[in-house]
Amino acid sequence: MRAIFKALCASSDTVINTSPSDPLINSVLQECGINMIAINAVQNDFISQLEEIIINKRIMAVYIRPNCSYPECRNLDEASCSRLVELAKKHQFYLIEEDDDHEFWWGKYPFMPLAHYAHGGFVIHCAALSRVSPYMQNLRTVVAPAQLIEILKLIPNAHYGYRDFSEEKAISRFLVNSELLWFSRQAKAAKQKDLKNLHELLQLQLGEYISYDLPESGTALWIRFPAKTDLVTLIELLKSDGQVIRSVISRVKPEQTIYHMRLDFGRFDLRDCKKVAIKLRSILKKRIR
Repeated sequence: MRAIFKALCASSDTVINTSPSDPLINSVLQECGINMIAINAVQNDFISQLEEIIINKRIMAVYIRPNCSYPECRNLDEASCSRLVELAKKHQFYLIEEDDDHEFWWGKYPFMPLAHYAHGGFVIHCAALSRVSPYMQNLRTVVAPAQLIEILKLIPNAHYGYRDFSEEKAISRFLVNSELLWFSRQAKAAKQKDLKNLHELLQLQLGEYISYDLPESGTALWIRFPAKTDLVTLIELLKSDGQVIRSVISRVKPEQTIYHMRLDFGRFDLRDCKKVAIKLRSILKKRIR
């Protein structure tokens, strides 16, 4: 993603970031010296907000995860996707679409990425090759205009970080023989089972305290706790009790109360999750009367 921004934007350019809560993408934009405007893509007035901005200011690109937003884990509806592509063509800005969750969809049909629309070359699609293995997740596939691809090819290999050529040779064989599709389907089936088990556990142990929508894709839940609950304090209590907590929740401002949690089940252990859920229920029962 860093290479894409550097190839596409000058330091004075402006990019709309629809994942302002993601520290990684924020770091990349800062490193490239790009001006950033933050918009939440899951808000009902997202398109109207975008239209108002592009009327008054020239932007180079919109960074977006339409398949599974961060951190809310929601899809962008088809009408909004279509309108977004039309705006990009009309005002000539790029849509930088990132998608690491294309293998994990839970509805009848997979999400149709922006790259499948008639975008006239204004969509740059960047995705993990696969989440079957950590190495494949770090291999990025890029679908973009030929000119940008040629610029990316000029970037020295050292910029891509560590490479394991023997593993890449095996991955190449998987692709040629269509074996990766089988492994991908197995991974999806395993995560679908994890989602079912997690949903049943949360409803049993914490159903009276939390609310969430089951995701249409991806491997995370966006969970809402009661507004008077401070999750930062709860997480510290759980950690001090010796519970295994992988989530990192911090306040932007000292007086800020956090009551939403993104729970990722990409690495799911039912036993550990059950222990935490039971302990959390006992804490909430004492605090919420």
